[in-house]
Amino acid sequence: MITNIKKKLARKRSLQPLSPEEQSEWDQLRQYREKAIKESGAKLAEHVMTFNDGVIAIIITIVLVEIADPLSKSAYQDFFSQIFIYLISFANCKNKLNTYHNIW
Repeated sequence: MITNIKKKLARKRSLQPLSPEEQSEWDQLRQYREKAIKESGAKLAEHVMTFNDGVIAIIITIVLVEIADPLSKSAYQDFFSQIFIYLISFANCKNKLNTYHNIW
């Protein structure tokens, strides 16, 4: 490994041109690096979007779990009002999720 470093330093000092094989390898590495840089932004956006989907799914689930079963006939009015509020909240979350997906 030390000999490789010495060779590289010697090449830098002497400024020898690269051989055709080395130039080809260098070009391939450069293209791979540029491709990786371009794809990293898309991957980050995908990860953020997936995380956001999970958070919204958890929020919707927690809201649904909070709805209590009616224990008597008089409690049905409160039950239906909670269902109505849940549906409004669900529609609101879905709207925000769709907007977020369209932005990315």
